[in-house]
Amino acid sequence: MRPGNVVAFTRAGAVRIVRVEALAQRRGPFASARLLYSDLSEH
Repeated sequence: MRPGNVVAFTRAGAVRIVRVEALAQRRGPFASARLLYSDLSEH
């Protein structure tokens, strides 16, 4: 993974598409992790 990568996966039967915006130096809370990607999926 690196910033700019686009990843598609399924979750709960729906396809999700996200773009990696940045990488964290270490594991952190959800609120911090949420800033590391953009959700490109249609809702």
